[in-house]
Amino acid sequence: MKERTSGVTARVAASRTTPAFRRLLPGVLWRSITRRLAALTGGVVTVALVVGLGTTLACFATVYDRAKLADARFLVGSDMEAAVTGALTNSVARHAASAG
Repeated sequence: MKERTSGVTARVAASRTTPAFRRLLPGVLWRSITRRLAALTGGVVTVALVVGLGTTLACFATVYDRAKLADARFLVGSDMEAAVTGALTNSVARHAASAG
C-alpha cells in the first residue's frame, strides 16, 4: 500500500512540475484533478460511506420486519391448526344438550 501511495504521489508531483502538456482537454482535466485531489478523495470516500450506510439500513429493516412477523405468528399461535373430528362434535353436542 505504501508503494502504491508513493507512486501516485510521485506522479502527481511530476505532473505539477511539468509546465506543458500535449493535448488541451486531457491536460486541463488532469491538472484540475491533481489540484483538487484531496477534495475528490474526500468526496469519493463520503459517497462510499453513505452508500454503505444505506445498504446496511435496508438490510437491517428487511431482516427486522421478517423477524417481527415470525415472532408475532409464533406468539399468537397462528402457525398451529386445529382439526375438528366427528367424535369431538358429538361430545360437544351431548354436553350442550345436558346443560341446556
